[in-house]
Amino acid sequence: DIPLETVSLLTGAGDDVVSLLRPPRAGTLLVDTAGGGDRVVIIQADNGTTSVRTGVGTDRVELRARGSVGTLTVETGDDGDRVEVEYEDGTTEWTTLNRLRFFVEEI
Repeated sequence: DIPLETVSLLTGAGDDVVSLLRPPRAGTLLVDTAGGGDRVVIIQADNGTTSVRTGVGTDRVELRARGSVGTLTVETGDDGDRVEVEYEDGTTEWTTLNRLRFFVEEI
């Protein structure tokens, strides 16, 4: 498992589906799907910096992380997008809140 400095995944215009079950370990992970009705799913979004840009179109972004998470940035267009982020930290014993889940949906 060799850590990389930056991993970028760029797709062209059109409706794209990007699924990363376990992205490579990197200081920075960038996913940019340009325009279109895109869907991005990242499981184990545990990199130092994870950035997702979907551009114009009705998009859906799902991010799941467990453990240590650095900076997370999601940029979508103006077209009724949905962003779902779920974070679990099983090591937090001092609080009953050990799972965070929220949705952002544009209307």
